[in-house]
Amino acid sequence: MSTPETALLLKTILDANSSLVLDEVLDNAAGNIAAAVGLDDCGVFLVNEEGNRCTMVGKAQHSQETVLPLDSGPIKDMVASGKPLIIEDAHKHWPFPPELRPPDFDIKSLLILPMNIRGRLLGFAAVVSLDRRVRFHPHQVDLAVGIAQAVALAVDNTQLFSQQRQNGVIDERNRLAQDMHDGLAQQLATLIYQLEAVKVLTGSRPTQAKKLLDKALETAGQSLEEARRSVWEKLPEPLEVSSLPDAVGNELEQLVAETNIAVTLTGAGVRTRLTKQVKRSLWLIFQEALGNIRRHAQADRISVDLSFVDDSVDLILIDNGHGFDPQVEHAGHGLSGMRRRAAALGGSCRIESHPGRGTMVAIKIPIGVHKVAG
Repeated sequence: MSTPETALLLKTILDANSSLVLDEVLDNAAGNIAAAVGLDDCGVFLVNEEGNRCTMVGKAQHSQETVLPLDSGPIKDMVASGKPLIIEDAHKHWPFPPELRPPDFDIKSLLILPMNIRGRLLGFAAVVSLDRRVRFHPHQVDLAVGIAQAVALAVDNTQLFSQQRQNGVIDERNRLAQDMHDGLAQQLATLIYQLEAVKVLTGSRPTQAKKLLDKALETAGQSLEEARRSVWEKLPEPLEVSSLPDAVGNELEQLVAETNIAVTLTGAGVRTRLTKQVKRSLWLIFQEALGNIRRHAQADRISVDLSFVDDSVDLILIDNGHGFDPQVEHAGHGLSGMRRRAAALGGSCRIESHPGRGTMVAIKIPIGVHKVAG
C-alpha cells in the first residue's frame, strides 16, 4: 500500500472515530471512499430494521437521497457473498429496478461495497462515475473495501452508543417512575388520608382537625422535597437524619399516632452501616408495603422486624388485614416494583398472603458487598 493510500485509510479511521454523530461519520466516510477510487461521488446506505432495503444516510457531493431494495439479483448476490459488486458499464448492467435509475444524472460506472460486522450487513457504500466509464483496479477496490470496513466499525460503535444512550434514558425514566410511586405516591396517599380525616373532624372536633391539617401541610412539604430528591437521586429525608432502623421506628410511630393500628417493632443482630443504595431501596420497599397496609389491608395489627443477621439485612412486615392473592398483579400495590428493587441488589422479596388471612412481606438483601467501609 502506497503512502497516499495509507494516509487516506488513516484519515478515514480518524474521521470515523472523531464523532459519535452518525450523519457526520457517514458524510466523511462517503468522501473518503470516493477518494480511494479516484472519483468524487459516493453514497452510504444503511439497512432498515426489516432488513429488506437500504436508505442513503451519507453522501459526498451529487448523490441523491434514495431507498434501494436488497432483493434484486446482483445486490442479493453481493449480500450473500460479502464481496464488492463491480459494474464498469452501468448502462448495460444496472443492478436495481429501472425506475430507480437517477433521472438527473447519468451513472456510467458503479462500485458497491458491502459493510459487514460480525456476519451482519450494516449497509453498503456505492461509488459512482458520472463523466466516464471507469475500469476499477484491484488495489483501488481493496483500498475501498478496507475503508468501508473501517466505516462499518464506526457505524457499529455509533449505533451501540445511541442504543446505550437510549437505554440510559429509559432506565432513568423507569427509576424516576419507580421512585415517584414508592416515595412520593405514598406520601400523597398519606396526605389524602389526613385531609379526609380533617374533613370528617372539622365540625365536631375542630382542635383535632386543626392538628391534622397542620400535619397534612407538613406532609405536602415533604412530598415536594421527595420529588426534588428523586430527581437528584438523594436519600429520602428521613434517612438523611436517621439510620434505617430509627427511620422505620419513627414512621411506625407516626402511623400509630394517625390510626388505630397497633404496631410491634423488633430487631436482631448488630447494626451494619449500609450503602445509600441499600438504605434507599429498603426504605422505599418499606414505605410501599406500609402504604399498602394503610390503603388496602384494613388491618388493626402490624408487626415489623428489621434484623442484621448472617451478612444480610432482613425486613419483614406482617399484618392481620384482608389479604389478597399475590399471584395476581393488583393495580396500586407496587408488588413488581418491590421485587425489582430487591432483585437489583441481589436480594429477594417474598410475599405471602391469602384472602382473609393477612399478608407477610419478607425482604432479604445480602450486605457483604453493600457494606460501607469503616
